[in-house]
Amino acid sequence: MDPKKVKMVKVKMQMDPEGAIYWLVEMGSGRVCILRHNPGVEMGDSSFFQKVFELRTDLIYFFLISDGKFYVMDSAKKVRVLVQDTITKKLHQEGVFELGKKDKQQLVHTSFDEYSISSGCLHWDSKMFFLLDSSSRDNATWASEDVMLDGYKYINGPVNCNGTDSVFYVQRYKPAHAKLLKEEASDDEIVEQE
Repeated sequence: MDPKKVKMVKVKMQMDPEGAIYWLVEMGSGRVCILRHNPGVEMGDSSFFQKVFELRTDLIYFFLISDGKFYVMDSAKKVRVLVQDTITKKLHQEGVFELGKKDKQQLVHTSFDEYSISSGCLHWDSKMFFLLDSSSRDNATWASEDVMLDGYKYINGPVNCNGTDSVFYVQRYKPAHAKLLKEEASDDEIVEQE
């Protein structure tokens, strides 16, 4: 692998429980490779990093590790589920999830964007998308949901809670009557100062 011919894919690196770090590189001609750093060898050793998976795509939305499985979304907005061979450490495709047609249109690529997967759902921005095992399940029942509460503004997330299947978002309460509350708060400060 010629370092001059590869380009980093702008998604977050991932670390597995053994301390191995995974990252993606573009190899040209629509090829993307997942590389794995071997934490058990010294830097400079020929096995310091290895190519563990290759796919053909022009764009990567995300790369995640969740519950021992690896997830990568390609330019067709299909989520590939990869599992690792415990001996060779190579990744093998176990399955593919899809999003509904309307949901695919909502996803917009942004470098280093936050994504999370839990309980068969993809979380992105302020939305939760159901991962479908077949495009035949594309109907209103499995349409995306907005996870923000009424009167709240999306701030950050989604973020997985380590060791759990829980995902959290940061949101700020922004009531419709915020100006009135601000005026009331000012009156309270005046009273306290007296």
